[in-house]
Amino acid sequence: MFLSASSVIIDERHYFAGIGIDITEWKLLHKRLRKYQVLAEKANDAAVRIYGYTYTELLSMTIFNLRNSSTSTKIIEQMDLADKDGIIFDTVYPTRTVFG
Repeated sequence: MFLSASSVIIDERHYFAGIGIDITEWKLLHKRLRKYQVLAEKANDAAVRIYGYTYTELLSMTIFNLRNSSTSTKIIEQMDLADKDGIIFDTVYPTRTVFG
């Protein structure tokens, strides 16, 4: 519960005005957000190790830059399926040494 109050003077009489807000849901959402932030950080660290690019280099790339050209025709279809229904698929991701 978040509470805020302040003194108010009306017609030379002192009153307290306040508001209380239930922040239980906000705390739960914040906890879930933090969990996903940690997962994203771990995934980013793993991508840097696996692909061989720096974090900054990876940020400038898209999935089309990272996927092997032999699978590029399937990217849009796979991403659409992943968004709609979830999907697991095999693909080829060359590392930086493959691209040179």
